[in-house]
Amino acid sequence: MGLPGSPQARSTGQREPLDPLPALMIVIDGFAELIAEHPDFQDMVLTLARLGKVLQIHLLLSSAQFRDSDIRWLDPFMAYRIAMRTQTASDSRAVFGRPDAIDLPYMTGAAILRFGADTTVRFTTATASRSAKPGAAPVFEDMTRQMLSHGPPAHQLWLPPLERSEPLDVLLPPLHDNEERGLCPADTPWIGQLKTPIGLVDKPLEQRRDLLWADFSGTAGHAVIVGGPQSGKSTLLKTLLMSMALTHTPKEAEFYCLDFGGALVSIRELPNVAAVAAGSDRELIGEIIELLTSLINDRKNKVPDTAAPHLFLVADGDQGDSTGRSRNWPPAASNTACT
Repeated sequence: MGLPGSPQARSTGQREPLDPLPALMIVIDGFAELIAEHPDFQDMVLTLARLGKVLQIHLLLSSAQFRDSDIRWLDPFMAYRIAMRTQTASDSRAVFGRPDAIDLPYMTGAAILRFGADTTVRFTTATASRSAKPGAAPVFEDMTRQMLSHGPPAHQLWLPPLERSEPLDVLLPPLHDNEERGLCPADTPWIGQLKTPIGLVDKPLEQRRDLLWADFSGTAGHAVIVGGPQSGKSTLLKTLLMSMALTHTPKEAEFYCLDFGGALVSIRELPNVAAVAAGSDRELIGEIIELLTSLINDRKNKVPDTAAPHLFLVADGDQGDSTGRSRNWPPAASNTACT
């Protein structure tokens, strides 16, 4: 799920054609203040300045006031410098090595450009912050509106935030009706292997998102979901069961559900669900526990049957007493998922 232009896509040797890398302009406003507050950034900026020409990376630094020590270490890498009117001659010398910027007129936009060994040019900057006509929007806003939706957008450093839960069908490959398995994801190598996706993991530093897998295939094939009221525990549990049902047939995974919160009624008709017992139905709960205990003992005493389905005891909304001990919680079966 890496972005097409991301470092991840390029480092993995992605075969699909990738857009050429544009020149990268790094703009730091308040540069002197940044270095004063975070001196550890100096090494990174120096590295960017030293390698920038080769890597097509350019620095544009600005500050209200520069000390000589703030930018002296960048001297060999600065192609040009621009100074507006400075408050003191020393401020001008820090940028130019000469006091010229203090003599600029008191006029917005008056500036000096220095390039080459010692060439300077006085000029007046253009402005985009004012209105071209009385009552009109500032030039910057007007130009921005005109540029919107024209041409391809720049590569976004961050993916949009995960502000909402994605539906399950976004995580799974397209569903199709398989003659042997029923409705299931198409072309899925991990199908029927006791693992299934249940969410997305954001990896900002890699500019990608990966699937979060529930994996019951190992020796610790159990899960517990913990959260406060209305935090989504039952929703996650139902998502997990639905995802498992889409990727496993009833011959591969069976669910026995103890529903103390009333949220599992909606999955009662799933083919993989063998039983759903309400928390108030002590008799059915006892029958489920007795059946699972019998199945466990039976499997212990026989040669393992690889064709037998994996059994999941699912408990949602378990109610404990004032001492923290569960009033209704039964012993565990071969696999459990509880909230």
